[in-house]
Amino acid sequence: MGLEAASSAAFLTAVLVLVLAGTPPSALASHPPEIIRKPSNQGVRVGGVATFFCGARGDPAPNIVWRKNGKKIMGTQSRYSVIESNGVSMLRIEPVRAGRDDAPYECMAENGVGDAVSAEATLTVYEPDKTPSGFPVITQSPTTRVIEIGHTAVMQCKATGSPQPKIYWIKDMKRVDMTNSRYSINAEGSLQIDNSEESDMGRYECVAENSVGTEHTKQTNLYVKVRRVPPTFSRPPEPVYEVMLGGNLSLACVAVGSPMPYVKWRQGVDQELTPENDVPVGRNVMELTN
Repeated sequence: MGLEAASSAAFLTAVLVLVLAGTPPSALASHPPEIIRKPSNQGVRVGGVATFFCGARGDPAPNIVWRKNGKKIMGTQSRYSVIESNGVSMLRIEPVRAGRDDAPYECMAENGVGDAVSAEATLTVYEPDKTPSGFPVITQSPTTRVIEIGHTAVMQCKATGSPQPKIYWIKDMKRVDMTNSRYSINAEGSLQIDNSEESDMGRYECVAENSVGTEHTKQTNLYVKVRRVPPTFSRPPEPVYEVMLGGNLSLACVAVGSPMPYVKWRQGVDQELTPENDVPVGRNVMELTN
């Protein structure tokens, strides 16, 4: 091996050693699954909706499955839905039936590292004439709302019961993320959405729960209208420009609309002067030199 080859080999070895030495042990480690959100026991009236939530963490991310009486629940079953979002799995049963859905439900998480872990909750189904005292009663349900984008939307909900029910919201079969600073629930239970966006559009339902049972409202739609205004030039280019020979020229063009339009330059009929991957919004200034 020549001097140059030997030096290259030594350099490569040193680089590999430095990279491995600089890798934190945690980046190479795996972690067994851990249940961080256990499902809660539920009491639901016949024909109602039951929802169980289960969250798990680990490395790699655990796979969550649901079991009823030891048998795996398939999310494609007619009355059963399994929806996952942000590491939380939701089992939804609708409509609930007496004599068929009364059972323990198990959430199991596994990721191939260590043993699988699980948590269990029981569903109790009440006949209409056997609903226990204190069971939540929805006194005001949300109704279909239509608002313009950027405005505030309020989805109304009130409930009574003993103890006083706590209220949360579900949108498009997923629990509303209350860490979003635009969302808030007032003391009565209504959901307020500030500075509404297109992504807020969907089907919402209010859920009231206490230690006695759980009650869902029917799903209702929130529509967010996006105001459409065709593009117009607020500062069109001049019809004629004069410039000294060899001088530079800046051509500015500004347009408005809703949503804001893309602005690009074209010479003649088919010669595009603005790169397709870099078309600005609202304002485009083209520099001509020499």
